[in-house]
Amino acid sequence: MTIQYAEHAPGPGLADAVRAYWSIRGDAAANAAPVNRVLPDNCIDVVFDLRSQPSAFVVGPMLTAEVIPHAADIDLLGVRFSPGAATEFLDARAAELAAANVDAGDLWPDTASLVGQLIDTPHDARPLVLDAYLLRRRRARRDATLARRAAAAIQRSGGRLTVDELASAVSVSDRTVLRAFLAAVGIGPKDALRVQRFRVAARLLERSVGESAAPMSLAGIAAACGYADQSHFTRDFNALAGLTPGAYRTEKRIVGIVQD
Repeated sequence: MTIQYAEHAPGPGLADAVRAYWSIRGDAAANAAPVNRVLPDNCIDVVFDLRSQPSAFVVGPMLTAEVIPHAADIDLLGVRFSPGAATEFLDARAAELAAANVDAGDLWPDTASLVGQLIDTPHDARPLVLDAYLLRRRRARRDATLARRAAAAIQRSGGRLTVDELASAVSVSDRTVLRAFLAAVGIGPKDALRVQRFRVAARLLERSVGESAAPMSLAGIAAACGYADQSHFTRDFNALAGLTPGAYRTEKRIVGIVQD
């Protein structure tokens, strides 16, 4: 069984809007599929399945992890938009995409042509095809511009802001921030802050896997990330990751992950 996950940087004119292009390729035995636990990250992705029956779909912002089984041949390619940026390329309100997988053809009428072009393009050149396509589609949107600024503030803070502090950081009202997030991110700013704090905690858990020194304690991670206490951390992490912090660390240690 050989599966490779890779990320590729976007080209000029897209670095502020596309976090990464990613690919998962290889073969997986049906009875030994790897764990592909995809964690919430405040992003919207467009995913292209380029196998024998190709398809493309949009994955909205998640508030719980999705565990994806892989079997047989795998040839997936994705665009991961930075939080708040997707609606500059997709003709939809982001809130309409939350907690749903939408056929990309419903938003991009020329999806079939794009999929065909990607299939016919060597793997290492596919990001160039996506660059050209996205540059043609990009349209400035006021809500997206504000949401991207606010999302950047959330990332810098590690999610350790209140909604009032976030609104102050981007010099608008709470109501304006909420409206921009529902239009361009797909979830409210409170949930986006929660997801970012969770992401920081997940990274701290991951760093301790394989280290010779004693791993950082769960209480220490809870304190470092601004949770009220370890119980709060455990409850929130379990809701977003689908398993407790201790179980997540064990999963990483034993089987790893394909993509997070």
